[in-house]
Amino acid sequence: MYQMPSTSKGQAGPYSKSLRLAVCHINPVVEYTNQKGEAGRMLVVGLADQQKAWKATCYDSTKFQHFSVGSAVLLRNFIDKGEDNIVLTKFSKVFRTGQMEVPQNLAEEATKLVDNRAPDVVPIKAAGSSPEGKRLTIQGRVTQASMRESVKIKNVPTAIRHLVLQDASASIKVSLWREHAEAAIHPGVYLHISNVINRPYRGMPQLSTTCFLELQKTEAPEETVMKTFIAYELQEENVILIPDGDGDEELIMQKSVLLNNTDSATNDELMKKLDNLCPELKAECIIKGTDIVKLKLMS
Repeated sequence: MYQMPSTSKGQAGPYSKSLRLAVCHINPVVEYTNQKGEAGRMLVVGLADQQKAWKATCYDSTKFQHFSVGSAVLLRNFIDKGEDNIVLTKFSKVFRTGQMEVPQNLAEEATKLVDNRAPDVVPIKAAGSSPEGKRLTIQGRVTQASMRESVKIKNVPTAIRHLVLQDASASIKVSLWREHAEAAIHPGVYLHISNVINRPYRGMPQLSTTCFLELQKTEAPEETVMKTFIAYELQEENVILIPDGDGDEELIMQKSVLLNNTDSATNDELMKKLDNLCPELKAECIIKGTDIVKLKLMS
């Protein structure tokens, strides 16, 4: 029985020798569109033997039926991509074989190699400094949304759309490709985006979609932030506060709440207080979207 070397770095052609492996984990089938614009389906499975664990990606849907957790398979004509990564194409051979026992630690490692459950949410600032290619989950408010464009990838027209997503920590550009570029998204909506990866462009952090992308509209979260306000506008029921910083949106707060926070009894007293504090009105704010839920003046 053939054993691939543990330091394999991949080879150009498929292996004709056999590799017998236990099936440890199976991800749901994923539908995708390739760079030629062709629709396809792929199955990612975690495999192991007595010595190591592998991730196998199968692009031939006729072979999906051969994989079930707890069974074993015999592989031929597979492609070794290196870094414990096997690719199965229409030219590969997959046979079912007798069950095999593998060490528990290798079965767990095989599961970790392929588990595509959404990672935990990270702040956008942390996402922008994460290792290139790492899968991430972020959430925030869309501040910019470009029109859908078409670019040529290997001479095939491919849809792309760019968003800028912002949370309390930072903002970042997100590129939506192919079918994801068709999503109805506009500035002001809040998104929860899972399984994007960091793909810096010209030295700037930028996130790009993967075939495992999950994109959901969500309610604005409450965020605690420090703000400096440089100007204001008193309205009948609300106060508009202008944060310091180019591009920062106007924030809204109920006037009755601000009257209590500033120990003001009347509009005139509130106006006098704000005139004295601006343009350096510093406050700790609990913000939900563009609404200030709570404000604490800082001395």
